Amino acid sequence: MHAIKNQLILLIIIDLLIVLLFALRILNIIGDGLNYGVSGIILDMLVVILSAYIIKSNGSYLQLSGKNVYKYFVYGSALLIFLP
Repeated sequence: MHAIKNQLILLIIIDLLIVLLFALRILNIIGDGLNYGVSGIILDMLVVILSAYIIKSNGSYLQLSGKNVYKYFVYGSALLIFLP
């Protein structure tokens, strides 16, 4: 139980970094350079890997009644990789 909470917190932090990177790009604080692209790809890969790990290692826990919100959060986090 404690491990999944730490994993979800890490996933939230990575999600916030992706949204921050996207916001900085929209506000033209950073350009379209290589750093933006590489940072985005690395964060996207981290989200996908961590989401897959959470689902694989905690699948039975996520199926419990009342825990569906965690499962949908993990799936929703993976959708952040489609931000341009």
